[in-house]
Amino acid sequence: MKILYGVCGEGFGHSSRADTVSSLFADEHEILFASSKKAYAYLTSQKKKVIEINYSVKHAEMKENKIDYLATAWKNKDILKGYAFVPKLLKLIKKFNPDLVISDFEPLTAITARLSKTPLLSFDHQNIITRTKIDVPREYYLEYLVAKVIIENMVKNADHYLISSFFFPKIIKKKTTLVPTILRENIFSVKPENKNFTLVYQSCVQIERLLNILKKVPKEKFVVYDERKKEKRLGNITLKPQSKEGFIKDLASSKAVITTGGDNLISEAIYSKKPLLSTPISGHFEQTLSAYYMEKLGYGKYYETLDEVKIIGFLNNLDEYKKKLKKVEWNKNKVFVRKFRNITKNLITND
Repeated sequence: MKILYGVCGEGFGHSSRADTVSSLFADEHEILFASSKKAYAYLTSQKKKVIEINYSVKHAEMKENKIDYLATAWKNKDILKGYAFVPKLLKLIKKFNPDLVISDFEPLTAITARLSKTPLLSFDHQNIITRTKIDVPREYYLEYLVAKVIIENMVKNADHYLISSFFFPKIIKKKTTLVPTILRENIFSVKPENKNFTLVYQSCVQIERLLNILKKVPKEKFVVYDERKKEKRLGNITLKPQSKEGFIKDLASSKAVITTGGDNLISEAIYSKKPLLSTPISGHFEQTLSAYYMEKLGYGKYYETLDEVKIIGFLNNLDEYKKKLKKVEWNKNKVFVRKFRNITKNLITND
């Protein structure tokens, strides 16, 4: 089967998920990716076949770990220019002749699929907000409404919606399937340990502010991943550069994880039985929702802001979170693989 796979250019979760799908089905399907920015760079670095979409929705502007909606809107004021790339994608589809288009929160490939009458599968985490009955805390209801409108208009009228998630609310719309979060295959080959350090990964956070908070907990050791080029020691903190293999190894050997609210990392920590302290990006409802359900399931705590008191309180209760995590059963990616095969086969057959 030939698949054109559109991947959202921002964030690591989308490209990581797409990379894993490609690896799982390398012997079954010919996959051509279409993406931009960070995802394009990442997929290229992984030696995937990928074409560059020369325009995509620009990332959210941040101000002190909070989305600045006005600045984000201004940055995307010329968003309609992106649709000028659709004719190029149509030519590509004609040349590549895919049996299926998959869109991971990437609108241009989804539009192209509809125009070319190619079966379209939406595969992401975001649509858990639009196609299931989720609990929405009252204080986040406005954020929920904004997120719902954006997500509903990102990939419209797909033939099926496949949603990857570590929590499973009731499905309320047809043509929807929930599967356990697809995890990087490397996760399964590393044996979990319990060394005396906490892994920290917080994108979009001012690193100096974060380090000052961690320094106020001198009895604890922290391994922090950020954008720097070389490893560095700062008292009780070890700063490390981005590394897929290194990060997975540290995740497996940590005693706990401090992160934002990304579904992929939360899911990897849950699989590895690591308690979580989550501070989702303010205004990012998808992250807030994941953090909310993570705490609801008893796997850790979530707060809107981070300080040393919250960190100490969290680390003092790891045994309670581990009791819940011990009960988690995760049959690797087998459930996803089975359902993915069935869904794609049906979409092609019914075309």
